[in-house]
Amino acid sequence: GFGILKELHSGLNVTIKDLATLMIILSDNTATNILIDILGIENINQTTNNLGLKDTKLQRKMMDTEAAKKGLDNFTSPLDVSKLLEHFINGQELSQNSREEIIDILKRQQCNNKLPVNLPKDIQLAHKTGDLPGIEHDVGILYLKDRPIIIVVMTKNLKDNKDGILFNNMIGEAVYNYFNK
Repeated sequence: GFGILKELHSGLNVTIKDLATLMIILSDNTATNILIDILGIENINQTTNNLGLKDTKLQRKMMDTEAAKKGLDNFTSPLDVSKLLEHFINGQELSQNSREEIIDILKRQQCNNKLPVNLPKDIQLAHKTGDLPGIEHDVGILYLKDRPIIIVVMTKNLKDNKDGILFNNMIGEAVYNYFNK
């Protein structure tokens, strides 16, 4: 999968914040898997459950084809992702400082070929992308006039991933145009 950690020498000393940053801004699967090891799948699932994310379940690490062959997969829903983004904006489970750090990392996303493509360059979008064959996701918080607007685009069963990317482009532009009236 994607990422830079797999290309670097072993024994590299990185912080949890470094891993989270790589996981978000570069979709670094190695960073994600290290965080899963540190936090534990059970703890992650308990946390998502405590946040009321009923459709979200982590059952395996990223790119674990053996676990996938056994039927173990990871699930979420647009509603759950929207709820999670709401927690990042004003959730009481996180300190203000933690929420600001999360949003800052999301604003530094490096994969910007989906929701932000047709947005003016001065508009801030804190977002996370995801893709696999037949899947193109981009979810985030669009900041217009100091007003956060949650956008969740999740596609599946695409015959051509380009269609999902173009769909994300159109949704980003449509949401911006609607709320920027």
